[in-house]
Order: sequence, then structure tokens, then C-alpha cells
Amino acid sequence: MAAKGDDGNGHETPERIEVGEERRRRGIGIAGGAAPFAYRRGQLLLPGRDLDAAMRVKAFAAALEVEPEPLAIADGEVVRARVAGERDVVQALRSSGIRAQLNHVLFTDNATAFGANPAYQSNPAYQSNPAYQSNPAYQSNPVYASTTAVPASPLPPWHRPSGGGPLIVVLDSGLQTAGKETDEVEVPGSSRSPAHSGLKEHAVLPETWRMAPLDDDPRADEDLADENGDGYLDRAAGHGTFIAGIAARLCPTADVRTAAAVSSFGDGDDFTLAAALGEVFADGRPCVVNMSFGGHTEHDEPPLAMEAIIRQHAKPDGPTVLVASAGNSSTCRPNWPAAFNDVIAVAALDRCGRPAWFTNYGHWVDACAPGVDVVSTFLHHPGLTVGDTTLEEFDGWASWSGSSFAAPKVAAAIGREMVVSDIEPRQAAHRVVHAYGLFRLPNLGTLVNLL
Repeated sequence: MAAKGDDGNGHETPERIEVGEERRRRGIGIAGGAAPFAYRRGQLLLPGRDLDAAMRVKAFAAALEVEPEPLAIADGEVVRARVAGERDVVQALRSSGIRAQLNHVLFTDNATAFGANPAYQSNPAYQSNPAYQSNPAYQSNPVYASTTAVPASPLPPWHRPSGGGPLIVVLDSGLQTAGKETDEVEVPGSSRSPAHSGLKEHAVLPETWRMAPLDDDPRADEDLADENGDGYLDRAAGHGTFIAGIAARLCPTADVRTAAAVSSFGDGDDFTLAAALGEVFADGRPCVVNMSFGGHTEHDEPPLAMEAIIRQHAKPDGPTVLVASAGNSSTCRPNWPAAFNDVIAVAALDRCGRPAWFTNYGHWVDACAPGVDVVSTFLHHPGLTVGDTTLEEFDGWASWSGSSFAAPKVAAAIGREMVVSDIEPRQAAHRVVHAYGLFRLPNLGTLVNLL
């Protein structure tokens, strides 16, 4: 646990690791000025077919630190290179006609304190309004601020009907599980079970379960509460567990599989996220994939690695449907991966059916659903005691706002249509989102009104 400080009332508190320090620790850079984007320091991506040409560019050859790594799941169509001075090297490669990019970092919608979507985090009406955050002193005080989720009362229990159902894959921060305490990084999936009772009938765990991130990979299958050990909930802790609960409750016949994609701080880079998505496609089972993360890129170009995976595998007649959150920047600027043509982009509505004040919008948004004060499954977390007050105490339920939590409602609606009409994911997505005659809102797409 981090060193202790004082909250100003004579109570000792753990020293929370601040956003800037965490960003440096995770190798995240922020650039772009008025059009910000995030990237992984010391890394760049380029097409595999251009690697020989890149080696003839002096700036690239001189800066290269290790052998470039191909994205195997995309047949090496994209390679990751670790270089010094990545931004200058990318510019040199692009000047030579090579489509190089920084390894862009995308975030879960609530983790925008990293800087990718500043409108959401910097708007005091959202962060300090007691109607949404309950206690303005708790949420607005930088000593205590961490997760933007707040404890909520349990929802009525739901039960899974008999018979098979669709597969909904949640690419996110993982799932909180119960099992024997261990220091092992990887354990058999059969040794774990969902910690939340509402997910026990739905969750599908893989053969191997990663309990902690690796040095070169921020992902873990376990939804970690406090990976950096500073005593506070990490900013995206519980995000995957929360979304899994939305999918299970609204499509109770579904198998829900959480797949590690982002860290407990909400960050994942293009190369790593593409690998995670590629593994879902490699599994081969028809499914609906929910991706409640996103971000902007330099020049607003499609992120190179995810573009390769989606182009190779997201076929119009394929068995898999991709759904992603539109983002929380209050902008029409493309938010990836939602802005891909083959991805259903989902914006958020408030409780009155109006566009949520934070939601992104634009011609690239396909659907919208309620995304304010959403209640779902969350971590069991004992909290942090400061004086006579317990902070961040959760008993498996939380309320959260963001387009992150609108997207799984659309994914669940597609799953429900698969069951009701006994059709494949693509056909169901057409009926729920794309069919002629559905009610649509300008720049927000088809209304999917699941609560």
C-alpha cells in the first residue's frame, strides 16, 4: 500500500497514485493539443508488407530497439516496433510513404482522466452534482476520488431459463471471481467461479484464467480492484463485471464470456486490443462482442491493428457482430473502434430519453440506449476507512453512467432477438438496429430502449 497522508481532519489516508503518475507508469503519452489522443510510449505500428522498406529509412533503423513483433492473429499484416523517439520516427516513415502509426491507447469510457476524453472528466456538473455522485465532497476531493461508480441497492434476482442461448463476449477489464487464494499468475479456469451470484448461471470461463497482468501485457482475466496497491479502487475496477451483469440480466438465456482486453485503469493499446479481438474470432462460435472502450487517434485515422482484424474477420455474412460504445467526449469526432463501418456504435441517453450530456454523436453512430444511472453487478469490495467514514465500499452492486453501459444493452437486445426469432447474430442485428422503419434520433441512431 502507498504511503499515508492526511485528509485535513487529522485522519491518515493512503496516498492515492495520481493520474499523471499512473500514466507515466503505464507508458502512456498524450498529444494532439485541441484534438487529443493517447499512445504507448516507445512503440509504433506499421504494415508488415512495409517492414523491409522501413528498414531502409535511417531514422527507423537507428531507433529500432528489438526485432519487430508481428500481430500473429492477423497473419502478420501489422507489426509492432519498439523504438526510441516514436513520434519522430513515425513522421519519418510517413514521409517515406509508409503508413506508420503510433500504438494508440484506447480507454474504457469512465477512465478518461487519462486525458483521451477530457469533456467527460472535466465537466464539474457531472462530477460534483449530488444527483449523480451522491456525495459531492467524496467525488470532488482529489484525495478520495477514484471510481465514478457509486454503491447501489440490489436489483431483483433473475434466473436463466432452460435451454441454450447466444454467446455474448465482453471484451473488457475481466470478471471478479471467487476461489482459492493464490500467488500464481495463471490458474485453471475450472478453479474459479463468478463472485457475484447473479452471474453464476451465465459466466463462461476459459481453460486458463490470468489472475494478474504480465510485464508486457496489461490484461488480466480477473477484474482487479487495486492492481497498483495504493488502497483505492482502480479507475476501471469492476467495469467488466458491471457490463457482464447488464448483458446477463437483459438477455437471461445468454452465455456471457468476459475476455481480458483492458487494464483495471481502463487502458489498452491498439496492438493488444486487436490481439484480444482476434482471439474471439479464432474461437469460431457465433457471438455478439461488446467493446465498451474507445478513443481518438492522430489525424482521426482508423487504428492500424484493429482495422486489420476487423477487415479480415468482420465479414458482412460472418457469424459475429461487433458492438462498441460511442464515447463520452461530447463530440462528433470519430471514436474508435465504434467508428468502424462494421461496428455498431452506441451512444447514451439520459433518464428522460434525451441525449446524455456527455455522449458522443455523429453520422457514424448507429444506435442509442439509456446510459445514465445504470445499475448492475459490481465488485465485492470492503472499502477504505478514513476516520469514522468508509469509502468505496461495495457489496456487489453499483450505479454508473456512460456510453460504456449503453452498448451492452444493444448487445443484449441483439441476443434476445436471436433467441426469440431463432436467427443468427447478423440477422438479429439488422432487425434491432438497421431495419427500415425503426425509430431513430438524429446523430444518435436507432433507439434501443432497454432499461
